[in-house]
Amino acid sequence: MERKINSGEKPVFRMTYVSRAAWRLETVDFEAIAAVAKRNNTALGVTGLLVECAGEFLQILEGEAAIVRQLFDKIEHDPRHVDVSVVEIEEDVVRNFGAWAMGCFCFRPEDLPQGFFFERVDGQPRLRCDMMLRTNDMLTTFQRENSQAGSGASFASLVTA
Repeated sequence: MERKINSGEKPVFRMTYVSRAAWRLETVDFEAIAAVAKRNNTALGVTGLLVECAGEFLQILEGEAAIVRQLFDKIEHDPRHVDVSVVEIEEDVVRNFGAWAMGCFCFRPEDLPQGFFFERVDGQPRLRCDMMLRTNDMLTTFQRENSQAGSGASFASLVTA
């Protein structure tokens, strides 16, 4: 269930997208991407999270609509990834990832089911929208539960549930 906006909270624009790395990423590459995203997003007032597994990405961006759209345009044209596809756009929603300039999770392929974000159809990568929407819900739940004191929720347990 979506949390209601409290008085004093400003509703935000939220965009969820997926993409694939254009070439093999090493852990150090992901860490560099995450560090730049955190720094830039803090300056822009953007929050959200970035998940990577075996070169497949899911990212949720929250903030002012114009800023998020401009940031996404830059991301979409970044040559480091391909098959960029918007999964969901939400307007006037409560900020779910306010504590994270960019929460980042990097999984090994064995941590997630094969083809978690993409599947191959006739040799071409195809977005698995069913998993994207389920993942968005899981990540929102994970962030909300972990923002509460004493929560021991495990993202991996949500993914494999």
